[in-house]
Formats: sequence, C-alpha cells, structure tokens
Amino acid sequence: MQRAEIARAYAKPTENLNAYDLYLRALERFYTRSQSACEEALTLLERAIRLDPDYALAKALFGIVVVARDTGGWSNAEEKARATSLAREAVHSNRDDPDTLRFAAQTLSHIAHDYELALSTIVRAIRLNPNSAQVLMRAGWVHLHAGVYEPALGYFEQAIRLSPLDLEMGNMLFGAGVACLVQGRNDECLVFMRDAARHMPSYTPIYRWLAFACVCADRIDEARDAMARVLELDPGFRIAKISTPFRDATITENMRAAFRALGVPE
Repeated sequence: MQRAEIARAYAKPTENLNAYDLYLRALERFYTRSQSACEEALTLLERAIRLDPDYALAKALFGIVVVARDTGGWSNAEEKARATSLAREAVHSNRDDPDTLRFAAQTLSHIAHDYELALSTIVRAIRLNPNSAQVLMRAGWVHLHAGVYEPALGYFEQAIRLSPLDLEMGNMLFGAGVACLVQGRNDECLVFMRDAARHMPSYTPIYRWLAFACVCADRIDEARDAMARVLELDPGFRIAKISTPFRDATITENMRAAFRALGVPE
C-alpha cells in the first residue's frame, strides 16, 4: 500500500526531481507517526518547497504532518501557522489533485479551524476521486471536526471496506471510533478503538481516546489501563496538551473532565 501511495504521487510530479525525492522521503517518514520521524518529514518538506516553491503536494503534506504532530501533542504555534499558510496555498494553486486537496482539507479543519473551506475542499477531492479510501478517510476527519457527524462514520466505514489492508487502517478505525463516540454510540466506539490500538500500538492519541471512551461507557478499570499506556508512551502528558480541532467545544471539555477523574495532571 505504501508503494501504491508513492506511485500515486507520480500523477502530478514536480519537475524538480530533487524536490520530488525529498517529498517521497518525507512521505515515508510520515507513515511511521513517531515524533522524531514527523520532525524529519517537516525538514525534508521545507527543503522540497525551497527547491520548488510551487510544489502544492509537498505544501499539503507539510500540513498533514503538522496535524499528526498536533494530535500527538508535539506541535508549536510557529509550525501550525506555517501549515495553515501552506495548506491555503495548496488549495488555491492545485484544485485538480485529490491528494493535495485531501491533505489540505484536514489541515484547514484541524489546525486552522476553517471548517467551511475544509468542507468545500474535501467535497471537491471526493468528486475527483470518489473511490479513494484515503480521500474518504480524510473526509471523515474533516466532517468530524466541522461537527457534521452522521456522514463522518459512513466515510470511515466506506474507506475500511474499500481498502481493508490499507497502511492507514489504524487511522481509519480511530476515526470511526471517534465518530461513534461523539454520537453516543459508546459500545461501537470501543470496538473500533481497540482494533485501532492493535494496528497502531505506539500511537498515543488512540489510547487517549480509548481512555475517554471507557470513561463514557463506565468502564473505569479499562480507562485506567488505557491511560497507563498513554503515560508509558508519553510520560510528560498533561491535560493541557489535548488539542482542540472540534467545532463543538464540549467534546474537548468532556475529555478533560474525564481525564481529571482519572487523575491526569493539568
């Protein structure tokens, strides 16, 4: 699946082959989802953009790497501002590439909280490639952030059906779990979250959401186990590190309250 993803990038390559090589190397680092690998990916993408200032796909990938870093609690204000700026440039300069659009759309919803532009961007990506599991997954996240919950779960489930061995399966399951949780479907959420954790056993955000879901489902022992895993992976985790990409602020407020009940430091 990674080879297929890389091959798709050839559809609209930059004419600068050195910039393209940097993009591919950044894409490979991004897929590991670790803090250090994402830092390396950003460095590679900045080099690619310097070589080709019109490289929209590299700009869009920069944004989605920052989304991963923000979800993990590793981002800073400077890189988030840079991600927002590059995502807007990518949307306005390359409106016919669904991969560019899917990355930019989630950056705009998660980092910039520009939900309307994010929704219109992801809708365009779907029209361009309605059978792309990757596009549909990003559509799920964008709709979640924008508070349009009902179609979000459908996008994730369709993505899972279309690409059952996808490299991003953990992220698809994670999104489906969040989509269930915000609709009060706690038991279904736990099924998705546990499966996502099996696919991405070292990805801290999944365990944070699993802990939150367990509190909502009154499974306190399991919630404590999930939070113990969070603190094992990220000993410095604090409630203040929780990102807030959702239009509905009560989601973040409820998560913080759940974590306080579990004894997580502020």
